Amino acid sequence: MNSFYDASKEDASAFAGRVCRESWNNSRFVQVNSDSEHFRSKRRWTYQNLPLSLYPDDIRAIIQKHGWAYFWKSAYSQTGGPDGIGTAVEFANVLQEYRTMAFNLIAMSADDVAAGWDLPLVYTDVIDYKQLKSKKQKTAYAHLFEGLGKAARENDFIILTGESAGLSHCVSSSNPDALFPFNWSGTMNGVSHPSLQINGENIAAGDYIIALEQPWFATNGISKVREAFARKYGPMWFRDAPREEVEQAMAAPIIYARALSEVNGWYSDWEKRVEMGSISHLSGGSMKSKFLDDLLAPRGLSARLNNLFVIPEITRKAVEWLTLHFDSLETAQIYGQDKRDGTPMSMQELFTTWCCGQRMFITVKTEKEAHRLVAEFSRLKIGSQLAGEIITTSKSDTPHLEVTARFEWWKGKVVRVESGNN
Repeated sequence: MNSFYDASKEDASAFAGRVCRESWNNSRFVQVNSDSEHFRSKRRWTYQNLPLSLYPDDIRAIIQKHGWAYFWKSAYSQTGGPDGIGTAVEFANVLQEYRTMAFNLIAMSADDVAAGWDLPLVYTDVIDYKQLKSKKQKTAYAHLFEGLGKAARENDFIILTGESAGLSHCVSSSNPDALFPFNWSGTMNGVSHPSLQINGENIAAGDYIIALEQPWFATNGISKVREAFARKYGPMWFRDAPREEVEQAMAAPIIYARALSEVNGWYSDWEKRVEMGSISHLSGGSMKSKFLDDLLAPRGLSARLNNLFVIPEITRKAVEWLTLHFDSLETAQIYGQDKRDGTPMSMQELFTTWCCGQRMFITVKTEKEAHRLVAEFSRLKIGSQLAGEIITTSKSDTPHLEVTARFEWWKGKVVRVESGNN
């Protein structure tokens, strides 16, 4: 492996992904199954070359005759999806309400696994905190895990183990009043089976797109949300912002994993309720990154999204606040800006930053299947609706999204979001 990193030639995240890939041949007992080069991709793995004496005679005979690859083609493999809640902890400390943080945490990792058609089962977490001394700090810590236990019960997974560490000044907060500065992440592990794996290879123009409702930010683009609050309420926004708006910004997201797994057949001996063609989890990078760049553009396709959910009120407010000036250059620099001036958010940036009322897109082949899928999610108490269709990209054009904005001052306007860096 050439471990030398040249920042002028390679993105840091791409380098991290390369280090991962170059480790895949380190063990003769593990076979990684992935076609993605991204560092943050969810991946599946199987075991191979294990001592055959541990297997029953019939299984051992199959492996000896056909090899490990043949055996695993008809067997379960494992999968894992790591993620964290990032700067959402700032809002938890403003509210001093910690029970809902686990839902932000699990929505990212469990839904990543379920969006890959796999079944989330076993969770491990890592939490680093500044200090755990006072009764209030210990109660905050306990409330985090109380919420994690609730999320586990409601979504049918177990919490296997975890790690926690007090890191003193290495964990901090821009809020001097923060009760319990912390950072929380973890990995959701699950199982996968070839018969339930669909990678979107059969999607085509004319397929229908179903959106799953998400009325909150759901831990995505939270640094930008914090910037919006600082522009509106000043550098001490965590003291001055109305509690109601902070609650809206950090409301517990809807977790889709249990419902997705049921529709996909995991809870009914692989009897799928509806045949889905692809699932896109609109987390980091939202619909541009996760739907357009990752799914459509590699296949030369585009999409017309003319019936999205209405953009939530707190998102509309955040867009407005970003046009306001910071009170000082010093405050601007805290939020990564080099000037006080407001920075109006374009519609293209909006659909790259926040989920805007929906956090998953699912594709199906027919209108009948689309209506059946909406009915299934309604039964499972998940809001969904037919949001648009996949369309052909002309030879002279770039893969893109045609988004009919449901936003007060852009209402009815069709916004074009192009793939790549455009």
